[in-house]
Amino acid sequence: FPSQATRDAVDAAVAMSRGALRSLKVPGDAGVSRASFVALVRSNRESLRELHASASSDGARGHWTPKQVHALVSAAGPRFRKLVVDVKSRGVCGALVAQLASPVVRVRQLEVRATALTPEEKSTLFDALRRLRAEGEEPRARADDADERLTRLTLASCGLSAADAAALAEALAAEDARGASPPPLRLDLGDNPALGDEGIAALAALVASGKVRSLGVRGCGVGAAGAAAIGAALASPTAALTRLDASKNFLGAEGAVALADGMRTGMRTGAAPVRELRIAHNAIGCEGAEALARAAAARIPSASIP
Repeated sequence: FPSQATRDAVDAAVAMSRGALRSLKVPGDAGVSRASFVALVRSNRESLRELHASASSDGARGHWTPKQVHALVSAAGPRFRKLVVDVKSRGVCGALVAQLASPVVRVRQLEVRATALTPEEKSTLFDALRRLRAEGEEPRARADDADERLTRLTLASCGLSAADAAALAEALAAEDARGASPPPLRLDLGDNPALGDEGIAALAALVASGKVRSLGVRGCGVGAAGAAAIGAALASPTAALTRLDASKNFLGAEGAVALADGMRTGMRTGAAPVRELRIAHNAIGCEGAEALARAAAARIPSASIP
């Protein structure tokens, strides 16, 4: 369906193929309610095998809650094999953890915001993410199945500490059963001020190994030492980070220079270029601004530095 598809268009198309519908893909901005999805799955439960219901490209619409995912899977028939969705959850409930490990549910994007996770919830979630990242014991049947892996993770304002960052980094570093790395993540851990330099240093290993292509650590208590760790990771030839949001921290001029040095070294080693860098509210001063400007001019003249 095109992005401007309406509920009526979806209903009409499904009605025409009732009894023979096997696969349905609907974009997040199609305007189809979760209740309508459940109804169409139930009405096609004898034939439907897979449903792809992604969020909109801007992430503003089309996410599912664990409760909605449960309702849809419960409505599916015996031939149903795959549900590909993007999930938003308030906290780490049992349904979410079960869905992350389910062979039927494929979560492409997971967003958990503004909820203080308990130590037990963090441990349970990280274990689920490890299993999710390490899935793939058998070769994928189709090349586009890579798009069904977890590629975006947001754990913002969740009370994460430096120790949590280390545990999360270990979980996300998992390789699948064939020794292959999953697709690079877009990782947002914004507004977790207890992460600090130690937590950022743990995450830097993911950057250096190319497992993260976008990193959000705004408001995470990052100082010059944390910036130096990220800068060193950016210099790695396997680094794949193209977007970094480190705004509202404590980088200072020293931290900005460390990031600039890492980007310039990465240019020589063959690392991916950082195309978007956000470091507002960091008191980088003239020295830091000049270092970053030189790095941007040498590496990617079109870079934006808000």
